[in-house]
Amino acid sequence: MKRALDPYQPIDPDFLDIIDELIGRSGTINFFESGNDINDFKGEIKGYVRTYEGQFLVLNANRRIRLDKIITILGKVGPAYERYNHFSNVCFSCFDEGQF
Repeated sequence: MKRALDPYQPIDPDFLDIIDELIGRSGTINFFESGNDINDFKGEIKGYVRTYEGQFLVLNANRRIRLDKIITILGKVGPAYERYNHFSNVCFSCFDEGQF
């Protein structure tokens, strides 16, 4: 059996309520594509589905995005926001690389 390199992470069930409220609306979804690559998609939210690979947001044009990868959805915080926010909290100036 092949082991997933990026296993699905559980999400807060309240996020499904947020998606339910957004069904039929259009806007931008920001998400992690692979690794730390960030992508966005503009489209209409159709709903969500559960598969053996995890739960996915279903958009128009048959586009699916894993729920645990969503950073923001139509301006609302998604399950991956904390991971995204971590990058902005890293203190790059704290590393002494001999410049002082």
